[in-house]
Amino acid sequence: MNSVIVYLAPDTPLTEVHERLRSVESTGGGERIYWHPVESPNEYGDPVPPTELFDRVAAERWLRVVIDYSGGLELVKRAIEALVSNLTAVVDNDHGDLMTAEEFVRRLADDSGWDWRT
Repeated sequence: MNSVIVYLAPDTPLTEVHERLRSVESTGGGERIYWHPVESPNEYGDPVPPTELFDRVAAERWLRVVIDYSGGLELVKRAIEALVSNLTAVVDNDHGDLMTAEEFVRRLADDSGWDWRT
């Protein structure tokens, strides 16, 4: 199981997170996603090395949503896009990339085969 951590602006309602992620359905092929909000700042580690972007997210106590996934990346990519669309968010792919949601979605659009795990 792999994880992606999405940080959402503090005013983002958890009900909206639920609605957005519920709209993403598996197309089969063994792909699965599970998500949960994280309350404890130490439950998942901080990105290494810390960045100015992460310092801002931590200082403002953004909502941290972990998306665990297995199988391929297509389902989790769709989930991230659905979750961050038109929201202020930061995505940590847990493989060394921490970027704004806008940058992350642009990277997905520019390189549809991007596998951040490699």
